[in-house]
Amino acid sequence: MSRSHWILVASLVTRGTYEPQREDTSGGRRAARVQALQRALRSEFHIEIAGGSEAGLQVLTRDGPFAVVVSDLRMPVMDGVQFLSRVKAVSPDSIRVMLTGQADLNAAIAAVNEGNIFRFLTKPCPPATMSKVLEASLEQYRLVTAERELLQNT
Repeated sequence: MSRSHWILVASLVTRGTYEPQREDTSGGRRAARVQALQRALRSEFHIEIAGGSEAGLQVLTRDGPFAVVVSDLRMPVMDGVQFLSRVKAVSPDSIRVMLTGQADLNAAIAAVNEGNIFRFLTKPCPPATMSKVLEASLEQYRLVTAERELLQNT
């Protein structure tokens, strides 16, 4: 699969197998949802999961660029708005998508204005909806990169 179809998801899960601690019931449910989404979409997309914003930036720097970066809004260390702003600085062509269970107007405004997001989704997000958003995001990525290449070659 072409790297132009690779998608990075930064969430509150660890890379690879997630084994929640007994007291981490919300994290365990969150991890299960993210991994279920990955399984549901793996035939259409190559999805890398990073366990939070710092891990997301490391994966982006090491393995990028990614066509699409999806981020949770609420993460420790730096929230999704800060994370996507940093993603924009590191990988300006990557299309950014915010996914949150905490959909408040101020967070949405900050995400759009600071992170320049392409879509703002609320949880739970059904796989069919996520698939449509990822397809639209990949198309946007193709348009952005094609336009940049066209401008560079003229």
